[in-house]
Amino acid sequence: MEKRALLAVVLSLLVLFLYQYYVGKGRETSVDKTTPQNSVAEVEEERFMDPAQKEGSLFEANAKKSPVGVKEQGEEKEISITTDLYTAVFTTRGAKLKSWRLKKYKDKIGEDSQDIELITASGSEEFPMGVGFSKSVTHCIRDALFNASKDYLSLTGIGEQDSISFSWTSPEGIEIVKEFTFFDGKYLVDLDVSLLNLSNRDIKEEIVLSWKARPGTSEKSNRFSFSGPVALVNGELEEVKVDKLDEERTYRGGVKWAGYEDKYFISSIIPAEFENVNLRMSKPSTDIVSVDIIKSIDLRHGEKASYRYTFYSGPKDLDRLKAAGSDLQKALNFGWFDVIAKPLLIFLKYINEFTHNYGVAIILLTVVIKILFFPLTHKSYKSMKDMQKVQPLMLKLREKYKNDRETLNKETMALYRTHKVNPLGGCLPMILQIPVFFALYKALLGSIELRHAPFLLWINDLSAKDPYYITPIVMGATMFIQQKMTPTVGDPTQAKMMLMMPIVFTFMFLNFPSGLVIYWLVNNVLSIGQQLYINKYAA
Repeated sequence: MEKRALLAVVLSLLVLFLYQYYVGKGRETSVDKTTPQNSVAEVEEERFMDPAQKEGSLFEANAKKSPVGVKEQGEEKEISITTDLYTAVFTTRGAKLKSWRLKKYKDKIGEDSQDIELITASGSEEFPMGVGFSKSVTHCIRDALFNASKDYLSLTGIGEQDSISFSWTSPEGIEIVKEFTFFDGKYLVDLDVSLLNLSNRDIKEEIVLSWKARPGTSEKSNRFSFSGPVALVNGELEEVKVDKLDEERTYRGGVKWAGYEDKYFISSIIPAEFENVNLRMSKPSTDIVSVDIIKSIDLRHGEKASYRYTFYSGPKDLDRLKAAGSDLQKALNFGWFDVIAKPLLIFLKYINEFTHNYGVAIILLTVVIKILFFPLTHKSYKSMKDMQKVQPLMLKLREKYKNDRETLNKETMALYRTHKVNPLGGCLPMILQIPVFFALYKALLGSIELRHAPFLLWINDLSAKDPYYITPIVMGATMFIQQKMTPTVGDPTQAKMMLMMPIVFTFMFLNFPSGLVIYWLVNNVLSIGQQLYINKYAA
């Protein structure tokens, strides 16, 4: 009996050893060794998943191709999308956007120029359009390998549209589909994020869709333009400087859109339902800005839900921004003069439809504005001319009543009535024109229409400075002539100070966009002509 018992123990141990050896080896081969995040237990969880759950899965088609619940399903792939406006590249790792190049806009002028790239990330963790959860569930979703429904997509027909979906199932049993719909002729992309909770518990979470950018690597901006995270919250435009993001910024509710912009381009996420959407702007590292669209979710076991977004990544062109909806055109911000600058920009674009040259369009727009303000300018110059005539009499009164200010004021007013002169007549008409001049100044300074737009001869980019400084120097000369022709009603010291203005303006305009300099130059030339007319016929 003892021998039989001992033999039974030995055989039992041998069977247990062989079982552990072969079954354990089988388990090792069923797990991708390149994925340390997935354990044997996770694979076992998938193996013993209720078959009924699999049948109701959003990923039924993909489940037939590869096992769900395993993070690594193969090698990372790049999915290319081509339209008439851009070429895009998605990576299956996190189903993120890796590249977005605009065909209509180049990084510089010249034969060696390339399509401008709006994705400024340098690694997968920085790529935008990643979806994740803000709490404890499935943090690895941002780096998971998704299955793509297509290897590439090409849209070449007018009005054509098509979709690509990326799918993945977490070890917990949360199934995720990101479906992107692209449109030929538009910079807009629709995104539908679908979730199905096949885990063994209810999920109360926050789903996060992120746009990430690396400041300082996109289109160059200057002190006259803004570059950084931007959003429209409760009808107000929020532009946050990057150096102010050392502390996280949060906004709760009313987020119509949010993203990142520079002087000429913007990438923005637009949630379909913005009332209950929150926003977070932060710097997860010293050289990365993250703009996160956040929405609370409550999914019980077996429930599915969809969250819809649109994202726009393209030029800050007023017409295209308006067409995108959700007040995205407010991203084109001209400050206090916005209400005047945008109509002027619309009119400038209208003129360009006929001239096909924005330099000529600027000249014609300046002429139109000068004609509209001709009555006011004429009245202003004539009033200054009349004031100049009574200037000798004014000097006599000041000398006569220099110690009696009350009498001086009375005699001065009597002098104005006698000669029918209004001391404010020269200033008021000019003040009324200032908002229009500054609005046009702002519109020309930040308009993408002038970017790389040629004019004539040596000026091949109206958004850049004159390379030879010819136009600002000529502008300064015309301004000097204009100052000499303008009637002076102040003391001689003040008149000499005014003559310094052309020099100051010339140095200011040396590095201004040539389109803006052309506007100021043409305006000065027209003002000189108007002054000659007044001197001849209204003397």
